Amino acid sequence: MCDTSNLPENCKVAIEEFLQKNGLKDVALRISPGSEKGDNYVGEMHKIEITSKHNKSVLFNLITKTTTDKSISETLNVENIYNREADLYNIILPAFKKFQDEHKIPIEERFEFVKCYIANSKVILMEDMSAKGYQLHNRYNSYDSDHLELALLSLARYHSLSFAMKKLNPAMYKTLAKLVEESVILDVMNPLIKRSLLQATAIIDDASKAKKLLSFSENGVEKFHKYIASESAAPYDVICHGDCWNNNILFKYTNGTPVDMKFVDWQVARSCSPITDLSNLIYCTTDVLIRAKYNTQLFNIYYEVIRKQLTYFDCDVEECYPRAVFENHLKEFLPYGLLMSTISLPIILSNKGTELDVVDMFETDDSNAKKLPYTELSIERMKGVVDDFINLELI
Repeated sequence: MCDTSNLPENCKVAIEEFLQKNGLKDVALRISPGSEKGDNYVGEMHKIEITSKHNKSVLFNLITKTTTDKSISETLNVENIYNREADLYNIILPAFKKFQDEHKIPIEERFEFVKCYIANSKVILMEDMSAKGYQLHNRYNSYDSDHLELALLSLARYHSLSFAMKKLNPAMYKTLAKLVEESVILDVMNPLIKRSLLQATAIIDDASKAKKLLSFSENGVEKFHKYIASESAAPYDVICHGDCWNNNILFKYTNGTPVDMKFVDWQVARSCSPITDLSNLIYCTTDVLIRAKYNTQLFNIYYEVIRKQLTYFDCDVEECYPRAVFENHLKEFLPYGLLMSTISLPIILSNKGTELDVVDMFETDDSNAKKLPYTELSIERMKGVVDDFINLELI
């Protein structure tokens, strides 16, 4: 058996299972760290390169994710979170793939996801996409037009699968949606939401703007619960990714231009309004300048991709997700992006070495909780988000 002594126990078991399933015996493993601090928060990641001992050729590039920190496990109930991701990789995403196969969706127009080999309550073992040239976007830089439009395209293709399956195979969709009906981190978010909204209000130096954000914040927890509840958006809820921000999106480049992307980390996927994913993506990955360039066109880009994708299933967008409903959802659920920005932007834009430990983020005792690490850049980005929502008259 290969030397896996440098891996956590859960990863050792998964690798040994993988080797046995694939009949791999005369191979060597090269193990290296799979993430940097600030890239991943609910898991320890390792890259595994499997090579043949005979000719030194690379057979597989894998990445493992598991949690060894007991305090994280107890704080976030990590088993539920890993089970949620396992349901996505083992059941939901394969069902969506089969659905696209059955309807002969053109390969170049499909939603594609990262191949996962083992997923359970302890560990995720999947293909290492960095070996194929995929990488995280520099978290300190706003998405530009190329990154943003590619992300919107992929997100709309993903959401369209829920709408099409609801129409064409409602029984199957109901079975899948049932798996993600409840949020896996609902309660532990409450103190973090309260603190992040108050901290964001404190950095707004315009009194009238700060007053509007404070008013929005007064029942922020209740708003959060509403935004992510499936019944709030029914019957137009979809199976959302749930965590669309920079650290969960990988891009592949050709001559410096992004040509493909993949979502990773499905640990908080849930059934709710698609606008929660859309809003999270837009306001947690872009600055005010790129948003001003598009204005409301961003929403039109997303909706038109939904329309196009549904035609491949012979579905009418006005039956599956009417424009009027979409517009109402924007008014009702778009502020989810504001709420999540108050949490995500300080984390994404924190200085190297100052990133918060996940346990500190979800501390329930305010006297022990550490403040989110606002920097000059995150203050600028946060002010831009607040300005946008004031201009949209949504706060």
